[in-house]
Amino acid sequence: MAGDVIASLGQGPRAVWTLPAEQQAATRRRVQLGVLCSVARSSCCQAFQHEDKDRRMLLELPDDGSVQLQAPDEFSLHLAFDLSRWSVLGASLAPQGLGSVLSVGKEGEQSLCRQLQAAADSQPPEAEGGDALAAICSAAQTFISHLWLRAMHDESLRLLAVPGISGQAEISSSFWDRRGFVLLRICPDWDATVGGLCVDIALPGGRSLTNAPRDFADLRGFASGRGSRAPGQDVAGFNGVVTSGGMSSSSSTSGCALELHSDAAGGIRPVSHPDLGLQPISPAALRSFGGSSAGLAACLEWLVGLTRHSLASHTLGRVRDALVVATATATAATAATTTAAAAATTTTIAAATTTIAAIATAATTATPSNPNNPTNHFVFKNKQTIATATATTTTAGRAHGFSAGEVELLEGGPVLRVLLRGCAVYVLMHPGGRLAFSTAGWAEQRPRKAAGGQEGFVARLEASRWAGLESVAASELARNGWTSTSSEGEEEEEGKEQGQAEKEQDVVGKRRFTCHFRQQPLTLRFDLLDSEVSEVWLVGEGGSLITVPGLEPFDFAHAAGVDGGFVALRSGLRRVLAVAQEIVESANLGSQVLGSLERHAATLQVGQSVATISAALGASGCFECKLSWHAPTLFGTSADVGGSLVRATPFEPPLQVRVDEVSGLWALTGKLRTAVQLVPSVQGAQADLLPCGGRLKVNKAETARPARSSSSGAVYAQELTVEFDAVALHSSSWRGWARDLAALALLTECAQQAQQLLELEPGAEPELLGLELELCRPACLKFRLPAAGGTEVFELVPAPLPRAAEKLSEGLLVCFRWMEARPCILASRWSRRLCRTRCLRTALSTIAAAAELGCAVEQLVPAELREQSKGGQAATTTGSTGQFIGDDEGGDVIKGGGWLCRAVSATTIHVQCRGMLGVELSALTVSSIRCCCLSRRRQTDLGQGAQRMGVVANLEDFVRFLPTLSSLQKGESSASGDAPGGRLDFEPGILAQRLTPIWAYLRSYCVLLELYLLTKTRQGSAGGKQSTAKTQAETPPKLVPTSHAEWPSKWVRLEWERPLLRAACGLELATAVVSQGGARDASEAPSKRRKKRHEEEEEVRVHLRFFHRPLVSSTLPLLPDEQAQQDKAQALLGQFQRFFSEHFESLQSGSGARTAPRTSRLMPVLDLLGAPYLWMLGEAALLLPPLPVVAQPGRSTGSSADAWQTLVEHFALGRVTDARGTECWQL
Repeated sequence: MAGDVIASLGQGPRAVWTLPAEQQAATRRRVQLGVLCSVARSSCCQAFQHEDKDRRMLLELPDDGSVQLQAPDEFSLHLAFDLSRWSVLGASLAPQGLGSVLSVGKEGEQSLCRQLQAAADSQPPEAEGGDALAAICSAAQTFISHLWLRAMHDESLRLLAVPGISGQAEISSSFWDRRGFVLLRICPDWDATVGGLCVDIALPGGRSLTNAPRDFADLRGFASGRGSRAPGQDVAGFNGVVTSGGMSSSSSTSGCALELHSDAAGGIRPVSHPDLGLQPISPAALRSFGGSSAGLAACLEWLVGLTRHSLASHTLGRVRDALVVATATATAATAATTTAAAAATTTTIAAATTTIAAIATAATTATPSNPNNPTNHFVFKNKQTIATATATTTTAGRAHGFSAGEVELLEGGPVLRVLLRGCAVYVLMHPGGRLAFSTAGWAEQRPRKAAGGQEGFVARLEASRWAGLESVAASELARNGWTSTSSEGEEEEEGKEQGQAEKEQDVVGKRRFTCHFRQQPLTLRFDLLDSEVSEVWLVGEGGSLITVPGLEPFDFAHAAGVDGGFVALRSGLRRVLAVAQEIVESANLGSQVLGSLERHAATLQVGQSVATISAALGASGCFECKLSWHAPTLFGTSADVGGSLVRATPFEPPLQVRVDEVSGLWALTGKLRTAVQLVPSVQGAQADLLPCGGRLKVNKAETARPARSSSSGAVYAQELTVEFDAVALHSSSWRGWARDLAALALLTECAQQAQQLLELEPGAEPELLGLELELCRPACLKFRLPAAGGTEVFELVPAPLPRAAEKLSEGLLVCFRWMEARPCILASRWSRRLCRTRCLRTALSTIAAAAELGCAVEQLVPAELREQSKGGQAATTTGSTGQFIGDDEGGDVIKGGGWLCRAVSATTIHVQCRGMLGVELSALTVSSIRCCCLSRRRQTDLGQGAQRMGVVANLEDFVRFLPTLSSLQKGESSASGDAPGGRLDFEPGILAQRLTPIWAYLRSYCVLLELYLLTKTRQGSAGGKQSTAKTQAETPPKLVPTSHAEWPSKWVRLEWERPLLRAACGLELATAVVSQGGARDASEAPSKRRKKRHEEEEEVRVHLRFFHRPLVSSTLPLLPDEQAQQDKAQALLGQFQRFFSEHFESLQSGSGARTAPRTSRLMPVLDLLGAPYLWMLGEAALLLPPLPVVAQPGRSTGSSADAWQTLVEHFALGRVTDARGTECWQL
């Protein structure tokens, strides 16, 4: 009947009858009351009484008997109630209920109506406890929840399909389960065990979260191309999995699983694995995001962020518990292991003792030679057991311990804070699920995957703390204006070869920082260690470490506070940088001085010796440095170290340096290792100017006499100061002051040796008899040495600096400087010998022996004839003080007048004549030298670019012939030992006179050699142009040494065989002894010569002369008038002999024996002797000078001043051919 009543109101499909108006009103009132009663009995009546008016459900009862049920911003239902059954007439979604995002359409609304009606029909009658209205509302809410799930699923697919969208790293896959929920994989890198640190999470059914891929595969029951229709499939229309790569997959194996289920209340019910206690999301919360695409993205991002936050809190809490619990467990295990190891060790030692006793007992009866004694093996096993127990104890005590106060979970992040030796390390979870570590000023850019369990986690903590320390140090340097370059320590360089896991376990605890401040040459260097800053140095340009007060190591690991270690590190670095910056900014000149000081320190670091430099700022802005060195084996077994230090510096450590930055002056002060006696004994002597530009002053002198000194009242220099003013600093020479210190070290040694030489008994050193030390200062020694040629006055001073800066370590340290105008070619060689041997006695003896030789050789080439040497050799000049300057590479050289003199050692000189011949002169004693031909020497011994010398015939025999003070007879040898050459003895003072015959011998022999070579060259150039009839002009010459029988008057001859003249003629080298009374033949009896030696002065003169001798046989037939022809030939030869005699005599009388004949004047005359006919030779002889003077009226006949004289160097006699081809001779 109720259905008929409802139908009468127009709601049914048919009308039975129409009630009157009064009955209709009553019936309508009854229906409304029935609706209200049903609503009141329904569980959804609370929605009509919500405290928030905007969220209250609205119920309207139109006059037509229907019911309008509206949920704000969700849905609107058109229902009908016949007092026993609810019917769904229509349904629509509100605009904010995702209606604007998902277009449901008419079919969708009809489907919704059918689902709502089915939900109402599934309820039993109200009398039996059914609640159809609540079922309809719940079904509507569920439908809206499904729409939200579908929208979020679509949004997650959009994030996965488009790369680079925010939030993509947090979601790895999205899946619509057939049972009507969404399965998301978030935080794909999250690990349930945190790399083995925590215990695995258990799931229902006894399964673990580590095997979640199999569990979730069973849960979703998805296979590609298969799957049942999920509820709301007509609305959702999707069934599959999409990963971050945009492809369908069913094997997502990591991360946190988040299931989004529909809620009967209209919201979303999230369920996570592991269980994070996530609360359902109310419809109001969902509506707050709106139904647009941006709202959906914001809603999904909020939901994923909420899950990640809960997952981070859950994970970090488990990490905290694992660290604290593991620490307690490790501590207990360590104690137990230690106790067990100690007990095992005691038992093992006791057993070993018993065994050893048994062995000792058995040793008395056992055979000693038995090699298979089992007791030895037993003892070895016991030793191995002890070692194993010890290793186990050491490994167990290596674990890191954390207390509950050191590990704290902060609620703001969530962030886990771990206090590690004064430094806080913060642990938070990255959006991808990995744990990221950070400290104050540093954070991991790309978190690594957790591994290694507790050891791996602690290693990452240590590495993060270390990275934070490095970041704090680098930021503090940059904040104070320093630029730094860091390098790994030796431990880390070795760790590069290890794997990544080993490097994390063995965390490097050393980093070296090299810091620069505004392009200053001085740098700051320090080592950042795990708990301190050490090795704080100021580093010079050369890399030397400089100690500075205030740059001390400091500790930062025990500072109080959460970030006390970082704060202490910042404050300590700030203090160190302030001290270093003050020095670096103020040390402008000081940095340059430090650069030279560290180069000097490098020379002191020999063997085990150690040199250190310290620097500080003194009063008035002065920069003060101190150089100290220490040689442990100086007085031990190593003599090389001590010798190197003695050669490098004359001072004892330390060496004080003071730099005045205001005035631009600096000075170094040091105490002498050996006191130097001042001569004359006057304190406050004048300052000596060193080659580097500094002035050396005696800062402290004492009159105390040292041991073994026989002088009384002497003054000794104890402390020296070298000052450099602004003038000296303008030149770069001041940087070579270390070389001058080495020279001062040698000079102080020589000063001590000079005092010892002066204290010797008379006659102990015959060569140094009469030696005087006129001046003795630390930088200058002045000697007066009596010599044969006069008194030698010279000084020993520091040598000038080399011109090239790279040769500062080469060259001479000291040199001899002659005070009088008497230079010597051997001066630099004597200086080299002194620098090499460091023996003053040897050097002075060498000077005494070779001084006269050097002066005699220098007289060979007068100063006006000397020329610049070529081929890279330096010019040989003489300074104002007479100091000889030579080339460092090729030796000291004098060149000029056809002579080349080169000093090759301290006592040896090579003398070359015209680059063809030469002799080597070596001083043996004060009164003897050795002379030998240079042809005996190798080409490398003659100097750079020199050619091999020719052989000088009979030279050494000629040297033995020269008269000496000894009673040598004719032909006796004066050579000593096996050394080549002849020995020449002389009285001191006359060596230059004794060497004059040798120079003349060389010049004369060189003339003969040139004539010989010239003739051979001309004949060789003629080649095959000779006629068939050879003439005597073409006869080759012969250069023949004379035999022993012709000595000492004749030595070498150059001769031509002239068949026309029936004689052999040419030039010969001859000698003659000349005294004050005139010349005598050298063949005079030796007894008569010795008798007259003390009566008159003798001189050996070497000269050339013309000779001729008859031929033994002749190939030409005899002429009819043979005697007349022979007389005529003799006359012609006599005429040529007179010409040569006058010519050679004019050379001797004009400029002495130093003038040699010219080849150009001799060769034409010798060619005339090759004329083919006697009449031709006679005509040519008439032209030989001097020409006869023809008497004229009014003039005297004895003078030839007005007569014409012939220039024989322009003669030329040769065969020519005229135009008709006839050969003839022409003069």
